[in-house]
Amino acid sequence: MIYSDEYKIGQSSATDSNSKGYYKWAIWMEPGTSPLSEIASVEYLLHPTFKNRLRTITDVETKFRLESKGWGEFLVEITVNKKSGEPLRLTHWLTLEDNYTTVEEEVEGLDFEGKNVYISYSKIDSRRAKMLESLLTDLGMLVTSGSHYQAGVPIEEYIENSISAADFIVNIDSSRPTAWHQSELEFAHKKSKEVVSVNAILNTEDPESSLNLKGSFGNLSKTSLKTLGNNISKLKS
Repeated sequence: MIYSDEYKIGQSSATDSNSKGYYKWAIWMEPGTSPLSEIASVEYLLHPTFKNRLRTITDVETKFRLESKGWGEFLVEITVNKKSGEPLRLTHWLTLEDNYTTVEEEVEGLDFEGKNVYISYSKIDSRRAKMLESLLTDLGMLVTSGSHYQAGVPIEEYIENSISAADFIVNIDSSRPTAWHQSELEFAHKKSKEVVSVNAILNTEDPESSLNLKGSFGNLSKTSLKTLGNNISKLKS
């Protein structure tokens, strides 16, 4: 997620008693180091399933509050148009829970921009690896894996170069590890790379409980994302 010290993002949700499985939700801006009076408008880009998915709010009295309802969580892309200066682009994971309220802001120490990470996994876990790659990319990391290979150089050379360039390796433990998966981990250890199990990162004994599909959108829950980021921040540089 992308936050800023200039402005915080507020969000709430509650069960919609009139529509089973739906939630009423709201998202708005809170002042950080800059006052809301310096904002001209805020644009919220919603999930593609919404009609008129780009919503523009200009009312500073409501803190540029947008209200809607739905049944699935998704990433909201936010553009803060200031009265002067460049627009500020943020992102926020819309959480749908009953009686939920949060104010998100930039957290010091969670700067992942430019960090290189290699995801090691077996073919049976390709779907989970793709989901994990999306999360790490949202955190600003440069993600590579065997799935990124393109013809031109030997695949062994590509994998060894990618692992050598990585700041650390994230390993998706598999019940049916392939020879390629095992060789990747062996090479990573040979290069003294930090290898972290995805189970440990998500801080759960059951990876399926966190690496699960959210509705039909194919995204991870915000709780998993926060846990992922907070634990990655503890890794050695």
